[in-house]
Amino acid sequence: MSPTEKRNIKRILLLFIYPFIFLLRIIPRNKNIWMFGNFKGYMDNPKYIYEYLSRDINNSIEIYWITRDKELYKLLELDNRNVLYYYSFKGVWISLRAGVSFLANGYSDLNKFAAINSYIVHLWHGTPIKKIFFDAELETTFYSFGKLNNVMTFMCELSTQFLNNKINLFMVSSDYELEIMRKAFRIDKKIFRVTGVPRHDIIGGMENESLGITNIFEKYNTTQGKNIVYAPSWRDNGWAPKQFLESQQNFVEFLEKENFYFFIKRHPLTTIDEIEEWGIKECKRIIFIGNNFDINGIYQFIDIIITDFSSVMFDYGIFNRPILFFITDLVEYANNRGFYDDIGEISNGKINQSWDELIEAIRNSNKETKFVYHPHYEFLLKHPPSNVRKNIVELVKQESKNA
Repeated sequence: MSPTEKRNIKRILLLFIYPFIFLLRIIPRNKNIWMFGNFKGYMDNPKYIYEYLSRDINNSIEIYWITRDKELYKLLELDNRNVLYYYSFKGVWISLRAGVSFLANGYSDLNKFAAINSYIVHLWHGTPIKKIFFDAELETTFYSFGKLNNVMTFMCELSTQFLNNKINLFMVSSDYELEIMRKAFRIDKKIFRVTGVPRHDIIGGMENESLGITNIFEKYNTTQGKNIVYAPSWRDNGWAPKQFLESQQNFVEFLEKENFYFFIKRHPLTTIDEIEEWGIKECKRIIFIGNNFDINGIYQFIDIIITDFSSVMFDYGIFNRPILFFITDLVEYANNRGFYDDIGEISNGKINQSWDELIEAIRNSNKETKFVYHPHYEFLLKHPPSNVRKNIVELVKQESKNA
């Protein structure tokens, strides 16, 4: 059974549990209690609004961050944050009382059963290039249950649609993004607002919102070299054999010669073991950035970024610095999940499909002047979002009261 199928079984179980959850609606909600969370860690769009409100001394909203991570809970508690442990009575009770809940991925960011009847604000976590939700067949399709596959798939689609229909507001940063999300989630266009997303207030700014994290580049970059960050997307069906690096020694020698530092920002669902299966081990020139490290606050320190079909291309693109595309499984991934746009067009045909090609592209990266060819990227350059958190907070206050 695949990880996606295991996740979808939990969605199906919700269909049988929700009638009991519905009874919890007798507990009154307070529209002045706002709940935030992110199952990936203390990061991204919910964090930015949470901290924005935390600093507002005139704020009348009662805010909470909820987490399953005991260490994160202790860390936030020591920092005098309003934090709740997911499995505590207090965490459950306040989740049931919260009038507004903010998501970045899905209901697993919060207490799903407690949050589902609150006013749901979806902030998402990027601009999709790869297909998601109903646009990606593998998201809801079962393959491991024989004759029951069709029934399981139908029930998963039913549950997924039920959850999506509970969303009250969905924030996006362009009409392009709006149309993709509307279609992928199969939800009404009227719940979307083109406000920009909270991370736009952080990217490119000098505002450091990291919690107890020193500048990783200052820590490891001891020779004032250039910082390269490789931020690949997660693979539902595993990594291609061509992802394997034949000789780390040769690669390290190249990095030393050019005075580069190679940081691998792994996806939260990608394990260190998977990275090491690429033939890569940590050393002075190759550093693994941990799951809880929030990339949005460090773009300004990156000299070259390497991606595949991640929206980091749009976020980092505002600096007009080298963006290199590295995809060793382009055909396989396209057949498995699919894309909204032609990666060849987005990269202007410059897709590196092996480590040798990538190394050569790094060597010649200073010869290019434009790196992303996409309407969403062009829109953000012409209409850079500003004061996003302030605008979203005011919007949610107004619209949630009328719900």
